[in-house]
Amino acid sequence: MQSLFTGLTEIVQHMHLLIERCSMTDLILYCNIKSN
Repeated sequence: MQSLFTGLTEIVQHMHLLIERCSMTDLILYCNIKSN
């Protein structure tokens, strides 16, 4: 259970870094591409 929690924490941290690195426009374009 502890390792699972640690894994989730790492994933959240990576997502946070990705969102910080990307601009809002890039995120919107990415969402549009994924939805099409």
